[in-house]
This record gives sequence, C-alpha cells and structure tokens, in this order.
Amino acid sequence: MLRTLASLTTLIAAASLVNLANATMTTIMPLRLLEDGASGTVVALFGAVFFLGFAIGCFSQPPLIERVGYIRAFAATAAVCTILAVVMDRLDSVKYWLALRFLMGVSLAAVFAAVDGWINGTTTDAMRGKVFATYGWCLGASAVVSQLVLTRFDGMSPGFITVLALAFNLGLVLVAMTRSAAPSTALEKEKGAEAARPAKARRGLVFTSGVSVATAIYAGLVATAILSILPATLAGGGVDDEAIGAVIGAFFLGRLLLQIPLGVVADRMDLRLLVAIIAGLTGATALVGALLVKFGLADLSPGVGRGGRLLFLAIMTTLGGLVLPLYTLANSLAFARARGLPAARVATSLLLVNSAGSVAGPLLVAGATPILGTHALPAVVGAASGLMVAAALAARRSAPPEPATVGFSFIPATSVTSSGSMAEAKYEEAPGPE
Repeated sequence: MLRTLASLTTLIAAASLVNLANATMTTIMPLRLLEDGASGTVVALFGAVFFLGFAIGCFSQPPLIERVGYIRAFAATAAVCTILAVVMDRLDSVKYWLALRFLMGVSLAAVFAAVDGWINGTTTDAMRGKVFATYGWCLGASAVVSQLVLTRFDGMSPGFITVLALAFNLGLVLVAMTRSAAPSTALEKEKGAEAARPAKARRGLVFTSGVSVATAIYAGLVATAILSILPATLAGGGVDDEAIGAVIGAFFLGRLLLQIPLGVVADRMDLRLLVAIIAGLTGATALVGALLVKFGLADLSPGVGRGGRLLFLAIMTTLGGLVLPLYTLANSLAFARARGLPAARVATSLLLVNSAGSVAGPLLVAGATPILGTHALPAVVGAASGLMVAAALAARRSAPPEPATVGFSFIPATSVTSSGSMAEAKYEEAPGPE
C-alpha cells in the first residue's frame, strides 16, 4: 500500500491545494459580499450557484475526462479555476461574481471526479479504504488550514483572491509534473460494456451500489446541516465568535482523528455494516448531545464552567469524526462494484447525490424549526441516521458481502510507459460469483 500511496502523493497534494483555495474562497466571498452591502439573499444565492454549477459539472464533465484523460482534465479545469479567481478579483460586480462562481463549480466537479477516478484506478479492493481515507484526511487538513489562513491574513485586502488563484495553479503544476502514470480512461470506456456487474445508469449517471448512494446523500445532508445551522443557532444563544470557531474546529478535528482508522477498518469488514454502525453512533451522539445541552451539562454560554465547554467540544469532535469520513466510505462502496465501468462517471454521480444531500440538510432543518425549535437539528440528524441504518442493514440482509477481487500488479510510477499496462492489468481480475 505504501508504494501505491507514494505514487499518488503528488495527486493528493495537488487536490489538497485546490481544496484549500476553494474552502478559503467559500468562507471569504460571503463576507466580502456582506461588507459591500449585499443582502442575505444574495449571499445565499452565491452559495447556491456554486452547487448548481457543481451539479451541472457532474453531468457535463465525465465525457471530457474520458476523452482527454485524468491528467489533462485535472490540469485544464484547475487552470480554468485559476483564471476565474483572477478575473473575480479584478471585477467588483455581484452579477459577475455569481457567474464566475457558477463556472468554478462546473470546473471543480471535473477536478475532484478526476482525482476520485485516478485513485480508484490505482488501488485494489484490499487497500481502497485506506487509500481513500488518506486522501480524505488530506482534504480535511486542507479545510482546517484554510480557516487558519483567514486568521493570519486579511481576506478583505485587494489581491487576496489572486493569491488563492496561485494555489489553484500550483495544483495544476504538481499534476502536470507527476511521474505517476494515470489509468487509461479510454480503456475504461471500452471495457464498460463488459463490467462484471450491471450499473444503474440514467442519462450519464452511473450508480453501482444503492448503499453508496444513500451514504453519499446522508453524509452531505448531516455534515452540511451541522455546519450551516449550528453556528447561527449558537450565535442566537449568545455564544461568542471565538467559541463558535472552536466548535467548527472541533468538528473538523474529528475527521483528522478518525478518518484513517475508519479507512483501515473499512478494508477488514463489510462496508455496509460499518456504515450502519457509524450512522447509528452519529444519531445516538446527536440525541445524547441534545439532552446534555438541554440539562446544562454541555454548554458554551458565557459564564459556564470549563467542563461544560469541553463536553460540548467533545461531542462535536465525535460527530465530525463519524460524519465527515462517510463520503470516502461511499466512494469505496461504489468503486468496489465498478469494475470496468467509467470511473469518472461513477465519481461524478456520487458527487452529484452528495451535493443533493448538502442542499437537503439545511432545508429539512429549516422546515422542522417552526415545530421543534432548537431541537430541529438533532431531530433531523437522528431521523436521517435511523433511515441510513435501516437502509444499510436491509442491503446487507438482501445480499452477502462481496469477496475481495484480485487487484492488478503495481507498476512503478517512475515507468513512463506504464499507463496502458496498468489499465490493462486492472481488468485481469478473478471473476466473482454472479
């Protein structure tokens, strides 16, 4: 596994740089809009157009990746992000910012789909969970660093977005200079008709596992509901900005602590059972946390003792450690059953449903708030977790876990002629039972 990770180091570093730039921009641009006098509706629209662009990119970008390959697709779309960031920093118009952010969403869908497909094509079933976990850990670390960047530098200063464009561009440079051969997307497309298992494909989407789809939706729904609703709820309760920042930091810290251990476990047990356990623990943690807050045992309010604050932060760390790694488990589930199918389409299909969950989460909490008040968030998380547990266990009862497939032999990344051989070897797998 270490040799495979070594061959992917440059790719993961490039993806982390892109994620660092995008996460920083996601935080700073709404603040710039508010400083310029934009309404809350405009700020919400700015976030919505990005997800709309991302969703459209999930439909439109797989043919590009299949046509030109992973390296060129990543380089081209990261270059587009660089250009869009530079132009955004030069224009002072909300309507242009909305259009540019939409286009950035389209481009980033291709970037992350290319990375997911590339990683899948370079790993075997026996190590896929650990490799995706390492990748997820690096993305989580880059998200944490993005918040540290804003504490060190003035995000409102002229030219700051141009600095973020340099991060996009550096990611492009790293991928362009990699000595690791990417799997052949042309061969994937050719072999797609010979896949060992039929996929549920509609209008360019490829879903290989119902549980992977449910997990991707659940991961987006819960994570976005927590990150979108909880800060506002805490602020409304008189919690200061520093404490709110600590809560969000604790949530991301949980991913850094548990992402890789969960990836190791994922390669040793039925992923459907693991998803059910994580969803069950997530729901239980949210509901127990709500009870602790209700009875004043976990509290961030001014004047509360240190013990109450630490307990609240521990709850958030646990939730982050359980929820944030789930998307990489959804990837592992999907790609384990995607032999011969176009990896870019598998990746973008998951990204699309994850984005749908991200949109649905805050809306469900908002809809439940008039009835449940501040208990709406833990209630939605608990209900969604219960449904996820039921779906995962039902799928596990309906079909036994798949046996591990024999992966292709690793070809050193230093071999510049290995692309075709690696891709061909990927399909020399022992056929599993029908």
